[in-house]
Amino acid sequence: MSTRIQAALATLATICSFALPSSAQVDCQQGCTPGYWKTHPESWDGIGDDFTQTIFTFLSFNGVMGVTPQQSGFPDSMTLIEAAGLQGGDRSALSRHAAAGLPSADALACYSYTVAEVIAIYRDGIGADPGALSIEQAKNLLDTANNLGTCPLPSRVSKFCFGEVGACPCGNSSTSGGCANSTGNGGLLDVVSGSASVIADDLVFSASNLPVGNFAIFIAAEGHKAAPFLDGNLCVGGLTYKTVRYNVPTIVPPSGTLTLGPGVVALSNSNTIGLPAIVGIDAGESWFFQTYYRDTTGPCGTQANLTNAVAVTFY
Repeated sequence: MSTRIQAALATLATICSFALPSSAQVDCQQGCTPGYWKTHPESWDGIGDDFTQTIFTFLSFNGVMGVTPQQSGFPDSMTLIEAAGLQGGDRSALSRHAAAGLPSADALACYSYTVAEVIAIYRDGIGADPGALSIEQAKNLLDTANNLGTCPLPSRVSKFCFGEVGACPCGNSSTSGGCANSTGNGGLLDVVSGSASVIADDLVFSASNLPVGNFAIFIAAEGHKAAPFLDGNLCVGGLTYKTVRYNVPTIVPPSGTLTLGPGVVALSNSNTIGLPAIVGIDAGESWFFQTYYRDTTGPCGTQANLTNAVAVTFY
């Protein structure tokens, strides 16, 4: 194996085990309001191709939250979609936003909280669990998360972590893709065909605007954050996340473009591809993809960069 390839694999190992700081920039944010979920039952009614996987309109609000009518102030017969339509403040407002937070957490790759965290915030707020949150404070947390302005629901595939002004290590911002490289543009990762269906497994990624003659590696993980790394930002992975390296270092052709897929789901289940072993993409999971590439004459002098990232919610 050449020294160059060995160096690439060593750098990749660093990427896949990179411990992200708690202050890392996060620019993949989504949320849907109670009004959205109340008026769009087809997105979470439990029939057909819903955006949600485990949270549905007809479930008992108290049952999902694990509370009694005395604790919530509402009967066990109240469903989640009915809770999303509650009017008024105090417990009604908290319950309304908790009812919207549940499908948001279940459906959106970049919602601020997990389903379990939404439940924990609600239970803390009403005093079902010991904690410091008041009803108003708990409501405000969920209200903020539910109003990030991404609804109607976007595609199950969305790009994030762009090379915006102020977000790149040496001022190398770009109007498209990640932080600018030696081509003058940012490496752009996008989905060019296929769907997020695990069964179809036909998703195809394209990484373009890459420096010709350098190598590139596709990576993916269940987690996302953003932190400066080399000439760009590392937007996927971390020590606590399942991570996949999809290919050996591949030389970028004269077109400046490399593709990955179809077959990303099958590859994620291969013990010859996963780091460190079989990890696997399953329906209902959100995964985050990015491309690492060498750039020997890049603007920041680290000789490597990354594209923007793509979030995919598989079904």
